[in-house]
Amino acid sequence: MQRSTPKLRWRRALTYAFGLIFGVGCAADELPHFGTLQYESENFEVWASAGLVACSGTYEYTEHWLSSFRERVGEYSGQQPHTFYWLDADDFSDNLCPSTFGGCAHASANIIYSTLIPTTHEIVHTELNRAFAPSLLREGAAEVFGFSQSTDRVSDLGDLFGRERIPGSAYRTAGRFSRMLIDRYGLDAYFELHDALHKTTGRDAFAVGVSDTLDVELSTLEQDFEMYASCSVDRWRFYDYECSDLPIIPWDNDGRWVQEVSLSCADQDVIGPRGDVIWTLRAFEVAELTSFRTTIASTDETANVTVFECNADCRESYVPQGSRSAWVNHNDGAGVIAAYDKGRYWMRIEHAANSDASVTVTLE
Repeated sequence: MQRSTPKLRWRRALTYAFGLIFGVGCAADELPHFGTLQYESENFEVWASAGLVACSGTYEYTEHWLSSFRERVGEYSGQQPHTFYWLDADDFSDNLCPSTFGGCAHASANIIYSTLIPTTHEIVHTELNRAFAPSLLREGAAEVFGFSQSTDRVSDLGDLFGRERIPGSAYRTAGRFSRMLIDRYGLDAYFELHDALHKTTGRDAFAVGVSDTLDVELSTLEQDFEMYASCSVDRWRFYDYECSDLPIIPWDNDGRWVQEVSLSCADQDVIGPRGDVIWTLRAFEVAELTSFRTTIASTDETANVTVFECNADCRESYVPQGSRSAWVNHNDGAGVIAAYDKGRYWMRIEHAANSDASVTVTLE
């Protein structure tokens, strides 16, 4: 363990003076320092355990994501620099975060501990610093704006209003609920609800806050949530960087879209490793409603691509994800045919972290 920098010691002193507030609820009397400095900018210090090395595009992507997120939420972002500790299993322990989590945010100190990189879920916690809001809203915000490794399991919304800490398996349900509130009432009212429920607990208090702030009964929100309960992740999560700032790759003159991607961790646009996966992103536009066959070619059998539609949501004429976007893996020799509406799309191309095989993606 290395000694702290003067800047970090100053942050700790400030933290102790005001007390520790945790975005996800970490129990510790002090904030320990780990690893070596791997990346530094105006927005981040990233310290990593020995042997952990990020792919070349990881931090650039995180900076782009942060800029797009801050543009989305405006004044609600604290826009403070963050200290991010990327830790291996030996350095990460229950003393830093609850044992059921792979990371947590110490929001008021702008410090994150995580076994995963990047983890925009935790960055949202530190950016918004809403530690005293109910867990349903706090984790919902981190999911609707960011991303975690939680499974896409539908939980009973009614069971979450009174929970002091919702389980990780309910994070995506919380994200869907937050998206519904934002769609219907806007960001200002959404964050006003956070403030109205400051340090409150229980379903009854949640119901009062909803009534006072949004002028609606909690039971009505529960009924309305049915439209969002099974909504696919490409429709309820905000992908602000991917859907606005990621460069568009044009179509070929023959009407095909082809990208041969050098998917090596050393490449400047490759992100990760997150667990055992590395990936890169591409974006394209569709001029009119049509269908395309998506195929991939790679020597790596773990290679796959997932296509996401921008400017889609869960309201009104909700169309399941599989009919307008595609998930294709190495075994889909004939590819996958899917319908694409007019508009912007982006894709995530990935394979195993221990591979540097290229991947060719074709839409035609």
